[in-house]
Amino acid sequence: MKTWIKGALFLGMAYAFFLFFTVPAQLVTERLESRAPLSLSGVSGTAWSGRAKEFVIQDVSLGELQWQLQPLALLTGRLGTYLTLNDPRLSASGKLNVGLDQSLDLKAAEFKADASILERAELLPFAPAGSLQGEIKRFTLEGEGQLDIEASMQWRNAAIESPFSAPLGDFRLDLQTTDKGTRGQLRSEEGSPLKVVGDLNVDPKGNYVITLRLTPERAASQELRNWIKALGRTDRKGTTTFRTKGNIRN
Repeated sequence: MKTWIKGALFLGMAYAFFLFFTVPAQLVTERLESRAPLSLSGVSGTAWSGRAKEFVIQDVSLGELQWQLQPLALLTGRLGTYLTLNDPRLSASGKLNVGLDQSLDLKAAEFKADASILERAELLPFAPAGSLQGEIKRFTLEGEGQLDIEASMQWRNAAIESPFSAPLGDFRLDLQTTDKGTRGQLRSEEGSPLKVVGDLNVDPKGNYVITLRLTPERAASQELRNWIKALGRTDRKGTTTFRTKGNIRN
């Protein structure tokens, strides 16, 4: 190839990179909002390095989002970026790669949060209290919806604030994908007022089954005991079994 052609190609690629890395972040985020259930407000910076004052996904506000693209990831055909979230009740960071096939790969992610953030997402039938801390070693979502995850989370000083007040103890949740789907284990730590043995199973089609075995210990209040009994069938040993199922894609 002639030298002048090589030079022209190099200059063309350099100009394309310049345009991409200097394009206003607002143009990129508007395209994202049109294709996913999320919104960003107060956007500033560029596609290369920017921030949004508020990041909302599935109607749940997660606070301020900042991003910094990782150019070396482009050599593998992926768009890589380092993300951080900051909110009075949540802080998180991690490395996210997006493939040409629209696959997502999140690694080395960590988060700390006030348990009240679970109330924002309406994940629990009560107002929670305590602190959350977790690590996502691996989270891969392929274009066809196939999930591969390895993560853990601890809930310290867990408690119910409403409709009544009651301490629950400390809990740990572990998630990992196997050849049969995603498996999760929820366990209470020794000394917790509420003993919990929980299992989560999600098959490759997104069908899930959650089973919780709840046993109030001696330190549990009578109000907590009555509330637990209302959740399911209680055996002679005082253990109540709660089970629910569905599909995460519905």
